[in-house]
Amino acid sequence: MPPPWPSAASSSSCRFPSPTSGPSSAAIPDLDELLWVQEEPENMGAWEFVRPQLTELVGTRPSASFARPRSASSAEGSVASHTQHQERLIRQALEVLSATVSGRS
Repeated sequence: MPPPWPSAASSSSCRFPSPTSGPSSAAIPDLDELLWVQEEPENMGAWEFVRPQLTELVGTRPSASFARPRSASSAEGSVASHTQHQERLIRQALEVLSATVSGRS
């Protein structure tokens, strides 16, 4: 069953169009809010690469990212810590999505 909100997933980074050479936020007029969720720490994974491009594309629309805390290591060090951060990350993202969907009703 698909989620009740528009979503897109990407497991690899791709080249972003610039506002002067490609689609802008006007190309996605129904976008109310951008949420980025990644399993890696905030300073790792694709977020550091895509943040400037996404910020430029969404303009003044709200945006948020959810990731594990910044860390010098990509590994948590313990399964318990990883599970705790993973559950918190997913819970926070779903709470924001739920509030967004509820606000549209």
